[in-house]
Amino acid sequence: MSSDTCRIAGCDQPLHVRVRGLCRKHYDAEWRAGKIPSGQAATENDPSLPVGECEQCGAEFPMKREWQRFCGPLCQRRAKALLRYSLMLAESPEQRAERLAKKAERARSRWLDSQKEAQL
Repeated sequence: MSSDTCRIAGCDQPLHVRVRGLCRKHYDAEWRAGKIPSGQAATENDPSLPVGECEQCGAEFPMKREWQRFCGPLCQRRAKALLRYSLMLAESPEQRAERLAKKAERARSRWLDSQKEAQL
């Protein structure tokens, strides 16, 4: 059985729901049997979900998506903040001055646009 086929023994149909490892026929059968609640995505309590390791805190978590990198939104925000901070430290003083000048220019143009709209 390859990772692109149904996890049911003897079935080599392509996957329909990747996180559950089921083809369309077997997914529909489990849904009709009540094993998959209507209108509900894969949950953290589902034992068929693969386990991943959070890139930020290192905790193991059930992966709802195969590309999921973090255990939750808090770790995702922390990782993004660290990346932003490290990029800021890596820039030269000239690059920083240029970035801040562009930011100030954008703010100034937004302010001028709002003043023009207020006069109308």
